[in-house]
Amino acid sequence: MTSAIDTSTRPGSTSMTPQGAPGSTYRLEGEFREVAAIGAFPDGIRFLSECAATVVSEMPGNLKTRSGRVSMDVNGFVLPLDGSPMPSSASIATPGFDFPDLDFRLIGSAYIRSTEPRQSHLDGAAVSIEGWVNFESGELEVEARPL
Repeated sequence: MTSAIDTSTRPGSTSMTPQGAPGSTYRLEGEFREVAAIGAFPDGIRFLSECAATVVSEMPGNLKTRSGRVSMDVNGFVLPLDGSPMPSSASIATPGFDFPDLDFRLIGSAYIRSTEPRQSHLDGAAVSIEGWVNFESGELEVEARPL
């Protein structure tokens, strides 16, 4: 495995390292590939997924625009947004279950991989994520913070 050290940042900066730098928040937009529902509860669904995402911005107090592609292994929990119905536990447990075309609130964690040199500081990072997802369209928008 090859590691790269960013020597352009000063000590005490908020640049994320694989262990994560407290205070950094990344806004990511992406698309889910495959989703596996692994548990149904009255108020939400636990799932696993892989996601291709774009780093839209970094927010360590002020907005720094970034761009670059990463992939994420997501372990999450979704809840319907206010007023939206939750699929029944029986329908979720049925083989071939398809999520409805709804936006769900998403909370969870992710493991990030990157092969782009500009995003090497994110490669191997474990982050908490919060945002929304639509499983029908695959659209995802989350804020990620180092764990």
